[in-house]
Amino acid sequence: MIGILVVFFEDLGNIPRLAASLLSQDYKDFRVYCIDNNPCFQHIDAFRKVFCDFDFLPSQGNIGFAKGNNLLAQQAIEEGCEYLFVLNPDMELASNSLSIFKKICDQNTAIGICSSVLLFGQEKRNSEQIQLFGGKANFKKQVKDFLFCNQYLISADLPDSLIVDFVNGGSTFIRKEVVTRCGLFEESYFMYNDEIDLAFRVFKAGFKTVVTSKTKIWHHHDWSLKRSNQAMYYYMMRNRYLYFKKHQLYFNLLYDLVLQVATIPIKIKWFCGSLSKSVLKYYYLGILYGILGEKGKSRFRFYE
Repeated sequence: MIGILVVFFEDLGNIPRLAASLLSQDYKDFRVYCIDNNPCFQHIDAFRKVFCDFDFLPSQGNIGFAKGNNLLAQQAIEEGCEYLFVLNPDMELASNSLSIFKKICDQNTAIGICSSVLLFGQEKRNSEQIQLFGGKANFKKQVKDFLFCNQYLISADLPDSLIVDFVNGGSTFIRKEVVTRCGLFEESYFMYNDEIDLAFRVFKAGFKTVVTSKTKIWHHHDWSLKRSNQAMYYYMMRNRYLYFKKHQLYFNLLYDLVLQVATIPIKIKWFCGSLSKSVLKYYYLGILYGILGEKGKSRFRFYE
C-alpha cells in the first residue's frame, strides 16, 4: 500500500484540484494521511467534502512542513505502507502517477526515491513548461542545478528515466526502508532545504534517486505572494547555514558567508528591482539566525 502524506497550511483553494487528481489515479491501493498546520483548522473539513476516506492527525498548530510529514510518515509506516508519497496540496497528479512510481520502485530495490517531470501550474498549466526534471547537486556546497528548467515538454528531449541527486520535496515518492534507515525530513529546518538534506542522507546510504517522464505533476504554487517570498528567503538562507553546521561543512560555511557579504551590492540591486527591500532584509536575517543556530519556527511574523 502507498501512504500519501499531505500537510495543509493555506491551501483551501487547492483542495478540490488535489482531491480530483487523487480520485483519478488508476492505482487504487493507497491511503491518504493529512494534518492541518493552519490555526483555523478548516482544511480537514474542506477535504472531507470532496475526499471521504482518509486518516488525519489532530492539529497541533503550525508545526512546520518537516514535522508534519514526519508524523504522518510514522503513522503510515505503522499501518503497513510499503511506500510513502510526500505530496504538497498545490500539486496535481497525472492519473498514472502512483502506478508508474510503484512499478519503477518495485523493479529495482536500489531506487529509494522516485518522482516525475514537474511542470508549472497556475496560468502556465496548458503550456507544460518544466519547473524541473529532478536536479543535480553539490551536497557539500549546496549548489543545485534544476534539470530542463523552463523548457517545454513538447520540445524537451526527456529520457524515460534519469538518475538524479534530488527531487522536489513536495512530490517525493519514497521507499519505506529509506525512511526507517535515513529518516525523512530535518525538523529543525521547519520548512525549505528539506529535499537536499534528505537527498544527501539517501545518497550516503547508497540508494538511487530517479525521475521519470512517463508521468507528470503540475505545481500550482503562487509565486507572486510577497509574504511567501519573505518566509521563503528567510528559511532558505537560515537553513542553508544550519545544513552546513549539521554536516560539519565549516569551510564551506565560511566560504559561503564571505561570498554573501561580497555580493551585497548585487543583492541590493536584484532584490529592490524584482522583489522588495523587506525580502532583502529577511534574506540576510536568515543568514544571521542560521549562524546563531535558530531552529524550528522563526520568531518573525512575515507580512506583505
